[in-house]
Amino acid sequence: MVDGPLTSMKMGKHWERPIEALENDSVDLDQCKVLVSDSITRELNAKPNISVLSKIKLYSQKSQLDIDPISQIRKIFDENSNPPFIDYLEKQLIRRLDDGMQIEDALQQSLEATIIWHAGEVKSRLQGEVNHSHEKQKISQEKAQNLIEKINRTLDGLDVKPIGEAVLNDKKNAF
Repeated sequence: MVDGPLTSMKMGKHWERPIEALENDSVDLDQCKVLVSDSITRELNAKPNISVLSKIKLYSQKSQLDIDPISQIRKIFDENSNPPFIDYLEKQLIRRLDDGMQIEDALQQSLEATIIWHAGEVKSRLQGEVNHSHEKQKISQEKAQNLIEKINRTLDGLDVKPIGEAVLNDKKNAF
């Protein structure tokens, strides 16, 4: 692995390749996006997330939904230990159901919005590490600016729909 400002971050083994790609000037944005999409998918395919998503998906596929699907959805969330990703998803999903959306559409849109939020969290962590490295004079200002630009362009340019489908269907190797 390249010794760069992001290599010391504790983000899990599945982040090694995208971090190396982000730090490597010869790796293009499209490849970075694929690697980051893969890492986000693997990260979000954690058991607590998949457990909640599979219960919601199963509920949404019932032939006869309850008169009040929101209370059933809240019950699913309440029965599980919810990491921040699931807490954010719950708020997004309940809001859309309150607006009268069908549960399948609401779930897909909520999942995509939550992935965008999560990508923003990842982007902030990466940017913070780059800034920290610059402050400690481990990298030049030019290198820091270039790296932050590449991080921004990569994470802002993600196609969240396939990530959402991979997470919803528990496909860790979708990318």
